[in-house]
Amino acid sequence: VLQDGRYISQRVRKLGAALSAELIVADCDLLMEAKVGGGVGQSSMQFGRLSTESAIAAKVIVIFERFRRYINDAGGASGVLVAPSERGTALFVLGAALDRRGMVSKSIAYFRSALSSFCAGVGALSSETTDMSYSSIVDAAGVSPPRLLDHVMIARALAYLGGLHEKKNETTEAVDALNTSSSYFERAISLYAIEAGASIGLGGARRAKILSERMGDAKLERLVALARLGGVYRRAGQLLEAMSCFDLIVAEAEREKDCCAGTSKSSSYEVLAKLAAISSKQTNKLLKEMSS
Repeated sequence: VLQDGRYISQRVRKLGAALSAELIVADCDLLMEAKVGGGVGQSSMQFGRLSTESAIAAKVIVIFERFRRYINDAGGASGVLVAPSERGTALFVLGAALDRRGMVSKSIAYFRSALSSFCAGVGALSSETTDMSYSSIVDAAGVSPPRLLDHVMIARALAYLGGLHEKKNETTEAVDALNTSSSYFERAISLYAIEAGASIGLGGARRAKILSERMGDAKLERLVALARLGGVYRRAGQLLEAMSCFDLIVAEAEREKDCCAGTSKSSSYEVLAKLAAISSKQTNKLLKEMSS
C-alpha cells in the first residue's frame, strides 16, 4: 500500500509532502521491526517474501523512490502541486532516514535533491549539475529565496551533506558543503536580525522575540557546522585552516554565551567554546611538532 499512487496522493493532499514523508519513514521503521524482529502482524504482510534485513532495506528504498518521484512530478501526472520548499523538506526527511540506516550514498542523493529544491525551485538536480560543487550549485541557482526559512534549510541541508561526505572521507566535498553552509547561516542570521528589528518597530514584540530565538538557533547551528569543518581540515592535514575554525568558534561562543546568560543556549555555547579550545590547543601542538 505504501507504493500505491492513490494512497500517496491522498496523504500528500491531506497532510502535505513533508508530514507524509515523516509518516512513510515511521511506517517503514515499523515494517522493518516487525519483519526483522520476527513479528507476523498485519503490518508486515507486504514484506512476507523478504527474508533478510538487507532485502527489507532494498524494499524501503523502493518505497522512498516511489514517493520521491511522486512529489517531484510537481503537479503533472500526479495532479498535486508540491511547493519547492515543501518538497525540499520532504526530501530532507527521507535523506536523514537513509543516513540513519547507513545508506550514506543514497542519503547524499536525497539531500542534493533537497538542496536543489530549496535553491532553484526544482525537485532534483539535472544531469548537467549533478557533479557541480555545492558553492557552484547555489551560485548557479541565482538564489534569492522568498522566505527566510529557505535560507535556513539551505544551510542545514549543506551542513548535513558536509557530514555525509566526511563519513565517506570525501574531504573536498565536505569542505565545500560546510563552508557554503556557514555562509548561508550567516545570511539567515542577518535576515533574522533585520526582520526582528522591523517587527519591534511595527509593535510586534512577540514576533520579534520568536525571530530572535530562531536567530540564536541559527548561530548555534553555524558554530556546530564550523566545528565539523575544523575537524575535516585537521584530518586532512590542513592545520592552519583547522585552527582558524576552532579559534573563531571560541571567540563567537564566548560572546554569545554572555549574551544569553541564564538560558539553555548559554550552556551549549559554553560546551562548544571548551571543546573548540581543546581542539585548537591540540592542533597547535601538531603544528609545532611538524615545524620542529
